[in-house]
Amino acid sequence: MGCLPNRPQPSSAAGSGQRIPISDIVSFALDRQHLYDQNKPLFIDADDPILSLSASQTIALVSRLVAGLRAAGLKKGDAVLLHLGNHYLYASLFFAIVGAGGICCASNPAHQFQDLNHVAHLSASRFVITTQTKTAIVHEVYTKQGIPPYNVFFVEALDHQV
Repeated sequence: MGCLPNRPQPSSAAGSGQRIPISDIVSFALDRQHLYDQNKPLFIDADDPILSLSASQTIALVSRLVAGLRAAGLKKGDAVLLHLGNHYLYASLFFAIVGAGGICCASNPAHQFQDLNHVAHLSASRFVITTQTKTAIVHEVYTKQGIPPYNVFFVEALDHQV
């Protein structure tokens, strides 16, 4: 997959004579999905099992999200506040943030303004990903932290035609 630019090539372990493959975390995780049926649901929504992603859908989605985050201005080392509960898209969003060079700062969706604002401040988040149900609290936080509204993204359920 190689989400990160200039993916390192395998190298030799010091003194062992064996070649140890080196890979970024996103490629490591997504390359292993070939072990599963590519069209069988892999990430399934616990509340609504019809909402799911297969391995092939996950790989395609992560690639598009990486490109989208970079196009939105995400730079290497930028923190992204992922304010999302248990969601079937969570892993894809995490991999996309990391694959785009960002730092994922996950927060508890039960946090009230003071807690979320503190997390956003400590992480120096430049982007926020959340759901429409968290709009009011997130609006207060990104306004207080100076995060531009165009750097706030809302996750919605996807249909099976990802």
